Amino acid sequence: MLRLIFGLSIFILTNSFAYATPDIIPPVNEKKIQKILDNWRASSGIPGAALSIYTPNHDEPLTFSSGTSQTHGGTPINNKTLFQAGSITKSFTSMIILKLEAEGKLNIDDPITRYLPQYSKWHNVTIRQLLNHTSGIPNYTNTGQFNKIRKETPQAGFTPEELVKMAGSRMLFEPGKGWKYSNTNYILAGMIIEAVTGSTSNQIINQYLHNNTASDLLNTHFYSGTYPESTISRMAHGYNSQGKDVTYDNMSWASTAGAIVTTSEDLLAWWYDLLQGKVLPQSELQKMLSLVCEGRTTSCRGGVPMQHLHDGQPGYGYGLGIIQMSSGSSTIGPVWWHNGTTAGYRAIVMWFPKSDIYMALTINQGPGYLLKPTLPFIRNIVAVLLTDANPSFASTAKQKVKKFSRSVRHVAHRHSKTRKVADN
Repeated sequence: MLRLIFGLSIFILTNSFAYATPDIIPPVNEKKIQKILDNWRASSGIPGAALSIYTPNHDEPLTFSSGTSQTHGGTPINNKTLFQAGSITKSFTSMIILKLEAEGKLNIDDPITRYLPQYSKWHNVTIRQLLNHTSGIPNYTNTGQFNKIRKETPQAGFTPEELVKMAGSRMLFEPGKGWKYSNTNYILAGMIIEAVTGSTSNQIINQYLHNNTASDLLNTHFYSGTYPESTISRMAHGYNSQGKDVTYDNMSWASTAGAIVTTSEDLLAWWYDLLQGKVLPQSELQKMLSLVCEGRTTSCRGGVPMQHLHDGQPGYGYGLGIIQMSSGSSTIGPVWWHNGTTAGYRAIVMWFPKSDIYMALTINQGPGYLLKPTLPFIRNIVAVLLTDANPSFASTAKQKVKKFSRSVRHVAHRHSKTRKVADN
């Protein structure tokens, strides 16, 4: 059974393994982290980046900023700068579905046709299979029709029905018999949210973001369409692979699969609250963290249920809008994460249970590769957080783990120490 017990006790993530709460993690070497971020951003050709970190010996997030909001000027990036978070939106969409289940309004093992009868061709696909990408439904963003429209008319608006139609009717595999990432799954999940609640996804998701007693994410917004000027004025401009400014693109193409805009600090707070059990009932969180194999290695077949990973165990599993993978290091251990990519932005949010480190990174131009926990840049940051030269949890003393509480996070929203440390 999944339990999350914090403080000076034990993290128990499955019934098969446990992590002890780490001994003292040394004070963060802020200058070193700032230098790593600055060097990586500059060498990758990224205009701006924000990195937020939480470690057990800090009671507020540390946010490091680098660069500016535009390629040739703009304003310096800070802890209030907004970025698109792309597919990290899927974690929010999954959470809304699980909240509706906890309220008795749906069951994730229901066929999707109970709520969307118009898609009778997918009568044997369940909501759970949408959320863990085992439905076999193709990805509309991989179609020539979609990419032609996006290239020629980036301001074009899409309805969810239009996006689903572009995916076609050909199944990639029998539902539950494989794994394939598909944005169509999460467009359908958003349509189910609307069918069950009678409200738009914009209304439901923003209501959670701004009026929820567990996580008031004041700098996070969901827009399935164009952004209002009040949001644009706070955003880092996003640039595609050709260097074109795509900040003003219509985000209805991503909708409940990827249209959230946020800050690195809000992403950090969201991930912390989610994995601390403050967002969902334990039964629903357990379902969210239940994994299926992605089939990326020969150790398991895609779509097959899998256990949570041990320290040195290789693997890659997808839950309901969340991923667990091996970090490649028995010292660092596995990581729970999700990333996001849009035309002009990249984002990633992570939790390393073994050290109880949380990280969120947002940037405003694709560096040519996806953001993953195994990137050398991220591994270097984690190494600094654990210790400089020889990552270790060894210490001669114990210290009470300070809690990144809701009240502290609200103070952090107003007064967070945005790091920009001068190099020596």
